Amino acid sequence: AESPAGVWETRTTLPPRSDMRFVDAGVAFAQPWYRLALERHNGAIEYSAPLRATARAQVTAFTSASPTRNGNVALRFALAREASVDLDIYSVDGRRMATVTSGRRPAGEHLVVWERRDDRGARVPRGVYFVRFRADGVTQSHKLALLH
Repeated sequence: AESPAGVWETRTTLPPRSDMRFVDAGVAFAQPWYRLALERHNGAIEYSAPLRATARAQVTAFTSASPTRNGNVALRFALAREASVDLDIYSVDGRRMATVTSGRRPAGEHLVVWERRDDRGARVPRGVYFVRFRADGVTQSHKLALLH
């Protein structure tokens, strides 16, 4: 249940030496941090060190395009299940400039780097482009402005 402070809280009494698994269905693309609180029989509460969780993608979607320091572009997407993925770059006039990746990928989050080269290997100049993501019946297009 959600607490008044907006923090998700789960209270469970476990038998000694038992294992517990928690699934936070509200997280889709982040890598959240959690802290476990152990409440002793005397009411004292002990907290664990922060634990980083890896989210499993619940949906298939293109999530971001961000420039890297060396002028490349990091493209991120998530797959709810294994799927065939096509990630292409198009010019503003609709010409396909580059295929960044094409093929089957496992479920989960993915990062692909586009080195700003077209399919012939030539460096793509600064300007406006579109990233087209197709996977698992989902097609998305995102505008990408290359400034340098």
